[in-house]
Amino acid sequence: MSSNTIFQFLSEYCFMLIYGIALATSLMKYHFYYNTLLKYLPIFIAYTLLTEIMGLLVLEVNEIQIIYIEGYANFNSLIFNIYELIFFGYFLFIYWNVLYKKKKSIVKYGAILYFLITLINAYLENFIIWPQLYASLTGSIILIISIILYFKQCVLQTKRKSGLLIWISVGLLIFNFLYQPIMFFGMYNYDVYQAWSLRQVHHVIIVLMYLCFITGLLGLKRRITRDGI
Repeated sequence: MSSNTIFQFLSEYCFMLIYGIALATSLMKYHFYYNTLLKYLPIFIAYTLLTEIMGLLVLEVNEIQIIYIEGYANFNSLIFNIYELIFFGYFLFIYWNVLYKKKKSIVKYGAILYFLITLINAYLENFIIWPQLYASLTGSIILIISIILYFKQCVLQTKRKSGLLIWISVGLLIFNFLYQPIMFFGMYNYDVYQAWSLRQVHHVIIVLMYLCFITGLLGLKRRITRDGI
């Protein structure tokens, strides 16, 4: 492998370092939030990092594959389709727990809708081979609505929050607003995807999201209660 190839590879995937930094920070600050709904955050970040690594290996290394169908050996969508189920399921569960009364029902029925759309999408487009665009878009919309409801609830509350879930929510909001257009162009207009360097934009919004996570974690100065996130 030439030095130019190595440099290109590192510049393309150096964004993945943010996962390691976020994981280390989440573990360093774990004693502050271990008794809250976010206690599984380090596991989620570690799983995200492993997903990215596995997706990269399947894409770049011919000897590693998860699909044994001729012509699809380097397809890695299955890894990320499963990841999105866990991603949306995890965060919708958190917002369902922190929201009150009618807002909680919105998240519940939104989550049910998301999983129904996931089943329909998998029927229309092979879940093993293709990205599940309709399911992903539905999940992002419901998550964005949940985050907005959470922000409105925070404004009306007088009880002090730690700020951790607020920062996580800001990161999720940035990512989900911008990710869906990137995914759309990547699937249906690759010329625009290439011309606008949307792959690099995707990496940037990942970094922004995890910088928000890290900011929230670094802001923890005391142990927080279950409902104080």
